[in-house]
Amino acid sequence: MIIGLDHVALNVPNLEEADSSLLSQGYEKKFAVRAMKNSPAKTGLLSAYQKLHDVAYYAKPPALPIEVTHHGTEQGSQADAIEYMGDHAVLYVADIEQEAAFWRSMGFADDGQGLFVFNAMLTQWRCALSFTEKAATRKPLLDDEGYTCIALLVNDMDRDIQRIEAAGAKERTDIFEGEVNGRHLKIVMFRTPGDILVEFIEVKRK
Repeated sequence: MIIGLDHVALNVPNLEEADSSLLSQGYEKKFAVRAMKNSPAKTGLLSAYQKLHDVAYYAKPPALPIEVTHHGTEQGSQADAIEYMGDHAVLYVADIEQEAAFWRSMGFADDGQGLFVFNAMLTQWRCALSFTEKAATRKPLLDDEGYTCIALLVNDMDRDIQRIEAAGAKERTDIFEGEVNGRHLKIVMFRTPGDILVEFIEVKRK
């Protein structure tokens, strides 16, 4: 099952500038990893696959955590599917009703005030989204410049994949594994019906 939010992904052309900006806004850098292996499983969700990428993670409760990535010198287009608002993220999709139904299938609920909320057991895992209608012009990619992906924590990857595929997920990657900040992770990425990029992360117990 989905247990909460891990981060909203922000891809940037310059990691140092992003670091300086986020620290000046009061975010705390939890970790940074340079030249981390980039899984080939993500190739179809990138404009140009590169073997290594840089990652840094920032938190400023109650704002949604941010994972900053730098995919190298080759960047995609300007990201326009996700807008980060601090306490929630706005998803731009062509069909709001269809997209909302998908997020409901993942445990999100309408709070009656314009947000879809996942009320996790831990406050730092809480996630809130809203939807804005916008005609699609292109599919977003992980190496676009800007906010690119919503990453969720799960505890039963195989079952959660079955659930999202039944609800309309598409372009799912194979499951891949990696070590990030001392945690061994199982990861899968996919698109929602509205082409929003989502990442599932399961922390593997040693």
